[in-house]
Amino acid sequence: MSWDVEDISYPVAKKAYRCDACEWINNVPIDECDLADDERHAISAAKADRYKILKGQKYIKVRGIWEGTWQTFRARIDINNICQRHDIYEC
Repeated sequence: MSWDVEDISYPVAKKAYRCDACEWINNVPIDECDLADDERHAISAAKADRYKILKGQKYIKVRGIWEGTWQTFRARIDINNICQRHDIYEC
């Protein structure tokens, strides 16, 4: 499974969106001991925001084809970085 990426941007949210990276964080077992303090703080902040990208927050937006379907992936930048750093998207 992989993306055929058409476009990556870093817009500022004009409304609240679901953070797609947060779903990965919640659905893939991750050992809290493997996380740095700032990573634990970022996950706690996302949880406090109900795993949303809030209006006014800068986020990553990836548009492209995923498994044959046009998709838009939106994520909080800090949570996306955690997922990439810990290979969570590879699970």
